[in-house]
Amino acid sequence: MLSHNDIRIGFKKLGRKKVLGLAYKDENRIEIDSSLKGKDFINVTIHELLHILHPYLLEEEIDNSANVITHFLDKYGVIKTEENSNKIV
Repeated sequence: MLSHNDIRIGFKKLGRKKVLGLAYKDENRIEIDSSLKGKDFINVTIHELLHILHPYLLEEEIDNSANVITHFLDKYGVIKTEENSNKIV
């Protein structure tokens, strides 16, 4: 089983590749577009981490799972914005 120490993350411009994130499953490594912020950054990072942690899942399942997790992190103020910054005390 992988731990957080086993997964490497890098940040760089990925516009030329026309993606926001990449997962290299054989290397336990992800790349996230360095221009992402806030909710988009969290969603893409979760999405790519799910590819590493659950490589057998279909892209649709990965998308859905990342969206659900991001929604709850946002709803309960874990993703800080001006609108939700007072939700977690």
